[in-house]
Amino acid sequence: ATAGAAGYSQEQLEGMASSLQATTVYSDEAIMAGQAKLLTYKSVAGDVFNRAMKAATDLSAVGFGSVESASNMLGKALENPAKGLTALTRVGVTFSNAQRDQILKLTKSGELMKAQGIIMAAVEGQVGGTAEAIAATDTGQLKVMANQMDDLKEKIGKAFLPFAVTMAKVKLWAMEAFTKIVAWASVMYQNMDKVWEIMKLSAAIQISRIMG
Repeated sequence: ATAGAAGYSQEQLEGMASSLQATTVYSDEAIMAGQAKLLTYKSVAGDVFNRAMKAATDLSAVGFGSVESASNMLGKALENPAKGLTALTRVGVTFSNAQRDQILKLTKSGELMKAQGIIMAAVEGQVGGTAEAIAATDTGQLKVMANQMDDLKEKIGKAFLPFAVTMAKVKLWAMEAFTKIVAWASVMYQNMDKVWEIMKLSAAIQISRIMG
């Protein structure tokens, strides 16, 4: 699916990533990698997409892989609960028999969004808030600040890039010009005797005309 199909513009996805970066220890690049993975599941959209991305950071925070792999696991469960619930169960997310039956029944009757809501509620009830709690610790705050500093460096780099490109072009032009001057000087030096002879001959001709 594309960003638009999920109900978000590219700018909104970037804003979501920045927001999650500010409240978790994950960089916006890591979160956008998760978004890219989740976008491959066409049935995951709107508020469910937003909740799934937040849940992916929580699942990663409790040790269930990276944000990207957690997003992929959630995407599978939300796209096809009949198959995806097993993967969630394997990593420790539990569903009661009643929840499982209801999810499968809703999916079979075409009410996938309601089934997705139950899945997300179960995940959030078990790991929700973990990523934010870790980010609130002293170690977590240092990581949050490091991510923010990396963003600042990227912004400065992007702002400086046009100037750097211009300077590189100027440097290249100067080097080319200098090379041509050196080549010309080398040729002149190698032919200095001939040039001197021509100058002497020219001077002799001029003197001869004057004396003539």
